[in-house]
Amino acid sequence: MLIFYFKTAFRNLLKNKASSIINITGLTIGLAVVIIIAVFISHELSYDNFHKNADRIYRIINGKADDKDSYAGTSAPLGPFLQSDIPEILSYTRLHKAEMVVEFQNRKFPEQGFYFADPSFFEIFTFPLINGEAGTALKKPNSMVITEKAAKKYFGSDNPVGKVLSVDDAFDFTVTAIAKDVPENSHFHFEFLIPFERLDDVLHTHYLKSWGNWNYFTYILTAENTDIEQLQSKVKDLFKTKLPNHPDVPTDLTFQPIKNIHFQFNRINIEPAFNDKYLTIFFGVAIAVLLIACVNFINLSTAQSIKRAKEIGLRKTIGADQMELLKQFLLESILLSTIAASLSIILVELILPVVNTISGKHLAIEFTNISNYLVFIGLIVFTGILAGIYPATVLASFNPVKALKEKVNQKSKISFRNVLVVFQFTVSIALIICTIIISKQISFIRTANLGFVKEQIINIPLKNRDLIMKSQTLKEEFLKNPNVISASVNNYQPSNHNQFWGGFKWEGMSKNEENSSMWIIHTDRDFINTYQIKMIEGEDYLANFKITDKRSFILNKSALKMLNWETSVGKEITYWGHLKGNVIGLMDDFHFRSLHHSIEPCAIVISNLGRNISVRIKTTDITSILASLKKTWDSFGSNISFEYYFLEDDFAKLYQSEIRISSVLEYFTFVAVFLACIGLFGLTTFMAERRKKEFGIRKVLGASALRIWKEFSINYTQWVIIANIIAWPIAYFFMNKWLQDFTYKIGISMWTFIISGGIALLIALATVSWQAIRAAMANPIKALKYE
Repeated sequence: MLIFYFKTAFRNLLKNKASSIINITGLTIGLAVVIIIAVFISHELSYDNFHKNADRIYRIINGKADDKDSYAGTSAPLGPFLQSDIPEILSYTRLHKAEMVVEFQNRKFPEQGFYFADPSFFEIFTFPLINGEAGTALKKPNSMVITEKAAKKYFGSDNPVGKVLSVDDAFDFTVTAIAKDVPENSHFHFEFLIPFERLDDVLHTHYLKSWGNWNYFTYILTAENTDIEQLQSKVKDLFKTKLPNHPDVPTDLTFQPIKNIHFQFNRINIEPAFNDKYLTIFFGVAIAVLLIACVNFINLSTAQSIKRAKEIGLRKTIGADQMELLKQFLLESILLSTIAASLSIILVELILPVVNTISGKHLAIEFTNISNYLVFIGLIVFTGILAGIYPATVLASFNPVKALKEKVNQKSKISFRNVLVVFQFTVSIALIICTIIISKQISFIRTANLGFVKEQIINIPLKNRDLIMKSQTLKEEFLKNPNVISASVNNYQPSNHNQFWGGFKWEGMSKNEENSSMWIIHTDRDFINTYQIKMIEGEDYLANFKITDKRSFILNKSALKMLNWETSVGKEITYWGHLKGNVIGLMDDFHFRSLHHSIEPCAIVISNLGRNISVRIKTTDITSILASLKKTWDSFGSNISFEYYFLEDDFAKLYQSEIRISSVLEYFTFVAVFLACIGLFGLTTFMAERRKKEFGIRKVLGASALRIWKEFSINYTQWVIIANIIAWPIAYFFMNKWLQDFTYKIGISMWTFIISGGIALLIALATVSWQAIRAAMANPIKALKYE
């Protein structure tokens, strides 16, 4: 019997070629979208799951884990302090990312994947070693672990263990182990690891024992079955007991599960987080696109059911019951779903490279994973049943006598088809609205007034200590170029998501203000002029300012508000527990982070040294200006390649996630609208064919072609108008929630809904009109010649 069902199913697919092609095309595209989104969601959810003890690894942060204004950095003494008194903490490691210059065989390479880490790094994290011992790889002060990629770059096919690499022209490190390259689904990516104990030495700082500098990441491995809430409470009690009234000790520490880091926006994340709301959006899109494809199948199947009425009537007459017919039609649906699913895999493999380019990911289907095959089979059966259950029920329920006479009453079925058309266009219109709003929001945040001028600024990183010590001299040489307007030496620039954050103290502060903190930017006095930030107080003083032994600060208005001061110039403040200085100026607020965040208190610390030079240039001939800057750079004989980046481009990267999501959503919106249109086209094709005798009679009786076109078209476009009424509030609800993630956002304009509705209406009208015009212009004699 099963073989008979299959033969019948194949015969019907071949017999109804047009509807089969439309159904298979729609389901193939729909399933391809579902598979791509499933691969993407699976990839995002897999972040940091590869660690053996992922369920027991936590990052310690200041504030609540799900608060985007919480601070992911901690002070260097925190890890050792906690492990010494809390047995539930089995191990800890601290991380600090730095940009260093590596020298090998008289060649210098700027490297960004440089991390300081404790010897227990490999005890906590699962990064397999190809060569070397995990337990001892970072124990010696001069030890270094490198990845496969770094090993190949510096040593080719040679074994690098035991060989020496020079760092920043001053420090020699011996390679002790080779680690496999860090997987993409890790929230941080290293290429070089050196002992954390060398941090002060290599970076020329003194923060290893300072509680006031919160710019290091602390990870812990907890004992099995540890109650994290009790552990956090225990930590608070420990601070109260051992470090009472310490002004720089954090009071609100949270243990953040490593699996959640990728989705939580915290201050100074090692790498940008991903908004998990987009996973919900894409899951919804996948369901919507699949449903649209299934609706096409339902509508076309029920629309042409009259063609199979005699077959059904005959089979019922010779003894087939309703359940047998139901099984047959469901099997046909599953067979069609199987063909579509097979084609969708081919389609996915063809377009995944394009998706990866747009999304910036390296997505791939894991064909070696058996569970994926089970999911795939489940998807085929689910899609087949979802698409086929209603048509199968309708067909199997036909009265045999009426079916043989082809007098099947489908009035209610047509009504249900219209409901499905409304559903398709509701989804399509909602996606069009969402796409337009997301695009407008991204355009807004990329062009908003930031409080400084980001255009025409080139940032040139200084990659070694020699260049840092000569940074002011190099800046002065750059300024000799007539096309250079101004320049500034600094450590951190707007758009850098790893800026310093530190605790501040000042005279007259209350007990409630003891843990006050603000952002810190180390830069020279020309920063204000180069970035064109408005000065409120101290502009004249700044113009004649000279570096002294005492530190000098410029505060923004938000800092003044935090300090509860009416004026700032001349007052003394202390940061990081022991570094004192006077305020010499007050600047206007400006956005030094993305517009996801509000402007926060910020202090500029005046310093003549820095790891970066910001250069404001004229827009005359950028190519020749860059060539001139490179020539000046080369004259300093650093043997390091001249690298630069435009601040405007760097700022755009802050919204890279939104930009990529917007691009992907545009494609999915197009797919949804396309599927809705081919479904509508197929439906109107069959309906026009069924009504051709009616149209022929009406034309004989005097109806004009225009009247027939109007009646046929309006019958479908009215459902698109109803879809607009449903889609508008749905789209508004979801977009209003999405915009809440932005501190600065656009208003939702009514015109967005009107334009989206108009686009959908025009597309639907164009789709229907093709068949309407054919029906209206058809020769009535041909339609009635057999009557």
